[in-house]
Amino acid sequence: DGLRRLRAEMDTVDMFALDKGQSPTDGPPTETIMPGIEVFTQTASSEPGDSVSQLLQTARGGEKERYSNQEEIARGGIGTIHQVTDGNIGRDVAMKVLRGEDPTGQKVIRFIEEAQVTGQLDHPNIVPVHEIGINADGHPFFTMKLVQGRSLQEILDGIRMGTTELISKYFLTELLNVFL
Repeated sequence: DGLRRLRAEMDTVDMFALDKGQSPTDGPPTETIMPGIEVFTQTASSEPGDSVSQLLQTARGGEKERYSNQEEIARGGIGTIHQVTDGNIGRDVAMKVLRGEDPTGQKVIRFIEEAQVTGQLDHPNIVPVHEIGINADGHPFFTMKLVQGRSLQEILDGIRMGTTELISKYFLTELLNVFL
């Protein structure tokens, strides 16, 4: 429903007039979002939350928190990982947040370096990083692709305990390929 309304709003933009550098003078207000790209920031609809300007404000991190539904799914030595919904694009992602009441400079540096190094790696068995930021509580975070399934630790523990399903599914060569 929201996507249908957005498409209807975007259909009202005269892209040809904008390409020619023309700007509506007596029409609705516009906003330049990038050089040469101007959009109408209001629509004829009077429904709350039904204007392009509110969408743009949300995309810029405006009125509401971008990430919602923060359910903790894992915990480590330096941070916690939450499953969250990215409100800008409507997908679930994993968010790692630095733990602690008052993170020290050294912890913050290590945390940011982890996000940057992980984000620079390109391997099928390394989760891609989407964004680094500071949450509403002032704690650093980074978001990454949400991966469902068993962890390598769970698989290895299951094999060690003799779980037939895992032993037949994960041969030694397949486990070694995780690292290659």
